[in-house]
Amino acid sequence: MLHAWILNNPGIPLMHVDIHGKMDRKDSYELDLGVACMYKHWDKDLEFQQMFVAKLTEGFNRVLAPLPKWKEYKAKCNNEPYLNGNWGSEIRTMTEQAIELGVPSIQLEIPLKMRETIYKDSTLLKAFLGVINDVYANVVAPYWATRQIALRPNEEIAFSDMKYINGETQEATKKDLTKKILEYVEWENKQTGTTEKII
Repeated sequence: MLHAWILNNPGIPLMHVDIHGKMDRKDSYELDLGVACMYKHWDKDLEFQQMFVAKLTEGFNRVLAPLPKWKEYKAKCNNEPYLNGNWGSEIRTMTEQAIELGVPSIQLEIPLKMRETIYKDSTLLKAFLGVINDVYANVVAPYWATRQIALRPNEEIAFSDMKYINGETQEATKKDLTKKILEYVEWENKQTGTTEKII
């Protein structure tokens, strides 16, 4: 789908945002900004990386500052989290796949309490989305024409798996997705030392 998305939007600056939910932590109240895959694959675009990450971090910290504390912890953005979008060599997250294809991408891991607060406050929600819009308009779009990372979509890949979308292999897809979710939870538990379970 990432390949198809790129091919269907020629010449348009693109930014991929993968929003995840994580369980509340006992010792922090952080929005995890996953950008490790950008550092991993885009070593030529250091100036863009720094501006991209700094603008997102500053923006999210500004928006999260007024939130009530979770236990004794203030809400903040962590741009060097365990849940950083990089699983290593075996599994490619959506964030890593987008970056490998030449599209700036972030993974946002948002704790439950923070998600509930944002959901109930429309002003906060608009401000939260405004951070993403601002980075897109003022960092990604100007950079797009001069980026050093070339887009690499593949037409054959983009249209070979449409059977999944059409429901021809829904059961197989559901089983595969369930397996991947369980693998992710196991991986996250190892990283954070927790024992969270899928409900």
